[in-house]
Amino acid sequence: TDSNFSDNSLNSNTYGIYLYSSSNNRLINNDVRGSSFYNYYFRSSSSNTLINNSAKNSQRGFYLYSNSDSNILINNTANGDQYGFYINAAKNNTLNNTIIHSSTTNGIRFQGASAQDNELNNLTIFNISTFLTYQTTTTTPNNFTNLNLCYNQTTGCIDWDFLNISGGTTYDLINGTNIILA
Repeated sequence: TDSNFSDNSLNSNTYGIYLYSSSNNRLINNDVRGSSFYNYYFRSSSSNTLINNSAKNSQRGFYLYSNSDSNILINNTANGDQYGFYINAAKNNTLNNTIIHSSTTNGIRFQGASAQDNELNNLTIFNISTFLTYQTTTTTPNNFTNLNLCYNQTTGCIDWDFLNISGGTTYDLINGTNIILA
């Protein structure tokens, strides 16, 4: 709690950076790669700030889980993770200027009844077959502004100025063309 973690490079660990019941931390300019499970794992950890961090080649690049609420993530990148960002039972988080590419399963996955009221602004996702999976029963939406989805880095792009998705069913946003009810 109340710590700074900056300018680190972590490779091939079980967990890269793991915060458990921790708050008011600042993670700045960290590069975490090849963790067995999660590169950035927040569990019951709120009000943290992540700026200019990168995640690469793990199961989950950035994982906000179980009451990891009100975190602010700015200028972060996920590359080649199974899930770029996985938000599970976490709410009121803000992701600004985020880039997700080459994830093997999903760019972003929302799961759990309390995965709600998250704000995602200036989000770019490319080289991913399923950009977004939304599997939650909440009726409180998550909001996206300036969402740019591309099949690859330069073609097949769709831009949304604003997208509001609420639960009750499962949505998969696939190849930037359709929201498919699953």
